[in-house]
Amino acid sequence: MLNIVEKVDLDPINSRLENLEILCQNLDSRITVLENVEPPIPPNYGKVGIITPNIVVDENLVTTIIQVERFEGSDGSVSVAYGCADGTAKAGIDYVNSSGVLSWQPNELGIKNITVSIIDDSIYENNETKNFSVNLSNPIGGVVLENSVINIGIKDNEVAPPPVNNGQVRINNTVVNVSENVGTVTIQAERFNGSDGAVSVNFATINGTAQAGIDYVNMIGTLNWNATEIGVKNIIVPINDDLIFENNETKNFTVNLSNPTGGLIINGGTSTIGIQDNELPPSPRSLISQSDVTLLGTFDIQGNAAVDLNYGMGFTHRYDNGVLKFMCYTYNGGNLQLVEFNKPSFGNTINVVSRNWGNINGSFHNGPGYWRNLWWDTEKDGLWSTAGGDYPDAAGLIDPKTLVFRKLNSNGTVSGVRGIFGIPNIGGRATYGGIRKVPQWFQAQNGVGKYLVGFGGYTSLMAQTLKSSMGPFFATISDPTVLADNANIPINEVHVLADHRSGSTANDWYGLGTPSTHDRGVRNTDVINYFDGGDPRNNPSTPPSVPPVSGAKWLSPSPDGLGRWVWGDSNWGCGEWIDNDAGTRSKHGIITVGTFYSGKAYYMTSTLWCDRRTAEIQVFNPAHLAEVKAGTRAPWNVKPVNRWEITDIMKQGTNALRARNGAGVEGAASATTFDATTNTLYLMCFWAMNANPWNCRVYAFQVS
Repeated sequence: MLNIVEKVDLDPINSRLENLEILCQNLDSRITVLENVEPPIPPNYGKVGIITPNIVVDENLVTTIIQVERFEGSDGSVSVAYGCADGTAKAGIDYVNSSGVLSWQPNELGIKNITVSIIDDSIYENNETKNFSVNLSNPIGGVVLENSVINIGIKDNEVAPPPVNNGQVRINNTVVNVSENVGTVTIQAERFNGSDGAVSVNFATINGTAQAGIDYVNMIGTLNWNATEIGVKNIIVPINDDLIFENNETKNFTVNLSNPTGGLIINGGTSTIGIQDNELPPSPRSLISQSDVTLLGTFDIQGNAAVDLNYGMGFTHRYDNGVLKFMCYTYNGGNLQLVEFNKPSFGNTINVVSRNWGNINGSFHNGPGYWRNLWWDTEKDGLWSTAGGDYPDAAGLIDPKTLVFRKLNSNGTVSGVRGIFGIPNIGGRATYGGIRKVPQWFQAQNGVGKYLVGFGGYTSLMAQTLKSSMGPFFATISDPTVLADNANIPINEVHVLADHRSGSTANDWYGLGTPSTHDRGVRNTDVINYFDGGDPRNNPSTPPSVPPVSGAKWLSPSPDGLGRWVWGDSNWGCGEWIDNDAGTRSKHGIITVGTFYSGKAYYMTSTLWCDRRTAEIQVFNPAHLAEVKAGTRAPWNVKPVNRWEITDIMKQGTNALRARNGAGVEGAASATTFDATTNTLYLMCFWAMNANPWNCRVYAFQVS
């Protein structure tokens, strides 16, 4: 086969190849040039670091220098910050806080200094080494931190002080015996064997057989000694001379040190004090009898038919600047008032009062419907009042609130009013008769409070189980003024020592021949009792005309030959404990004056009636009350050891003890007060006159 080849023009191709060869030659030359050029050198800003090693310096060095170096590069300007950090060393106490910036210029190498001041505190710190650190931070300008922390220790350089010796304290007289009339006893507490620093120690008296408030005065306090002071401080304890014979007994208490401060050490902190009884044995003494009580005379208190004296309750006395004065209630214009008058001569009539206190009770037992009495408390220099509601709010209610105390101001106002205080489980219906002081000897021997309350007597609604006492009632109580107002006296501080409430509404014991569980008070026998079932009529309109029905209760005489109290009988406010605190009065006893229904005693037209009344002084033996406290005698078995009528004395020249309708005190022995200064018993008969001017009569009896 024939192949025909087209003729190709190669000139353009050759031309291009030549050009390509030239280009390659040019590139090769350029590459050769580039291979011979040096690369650029990067900047070196260097490093910064602390070159001072960790160090410990004495605190009196004043300053310490820390060296910081830039090295291995100096390009550009660089800087680092520095500052201190607390460890056990504290800025401002152990060193002066330092902070700032260290800077290096371009091409600058070398060391910069940080200066830190050390504080020498002059305090011995048991050779302690405290530490803190200096730190680098915040590098600027490319510099690199290396070794950026140094720890610095500060070594205490003070010499150890001599040992502190705050001393010891002791009681020098660890055993002291004194007579109870010594007045005070001094206990010496001594600081010794060291006087560094101010110190103190507490002291207190502690009861033993001697009791604070009775045998000595409780003392609590703190003894102080200044720095460098040593020596004795005195603890003075008053000793009470109680005037009571205690069989030559020695009682004791202690004074104790406690709670020392300032490093003081107690080394013997107790003293035992013995108090020796100094009274002689009392002379033999006897109970008051009829021959010991003699009428001295009488005087009258002018009344007014327009003025309701509200049952005539309330009669007491006091000495004002040496002058004997009497006080009693009046009730006028809607408020109770208290009037005071000087003692007149016998045979005269009081018609001018020397002082008046209006609205004496304020809101306490104010108004009709209360039996009440007064008593001036010489020790407290104030006036007590007692009260019991005749008609409480609800039948069966025992209203305990009965006692109020207040101060009398010379301008006719009262202040310091305290109360109403209550006697739990007893109440005013058994204790309205009054409040009196219990002699100290009886308090000490029998563990009872300082006040006697009670006296006993009829009140309305007795058949509804309200707790009045058909016979004498005596109870001792603690001082209620230490309590909050309106409080009840703690039940364990109330001791009932004579109580005839159990016989008030119970049947008599006559069928048994002798009482065994309850009784009423004893009295004379001249009463015909129609109250306790003797008159079968229901609220009759006429008096009984026949003897009491068979089976009637509490008739007189009883199987023991004595009379028994009937409804309407009462001691009212007539009760006095006649003795002294030492128990040395030759004639003593608790006296009541009872007003008793006589002749027919009966219920008619919704009230009580009687033909006449009698009055009887009764004397009770405190030893019998002590037996009740000891549990060896029943409280209903407290009977008078002596008793006698004073009916004829009271009726002479008066209408006293007249026939009566209602249970009021008009014409009755209403209240007593005993003046121990003159040994005189004053007895008030309210409205002894049954006609205008309705005078009250006061009888004065000398008591041997």
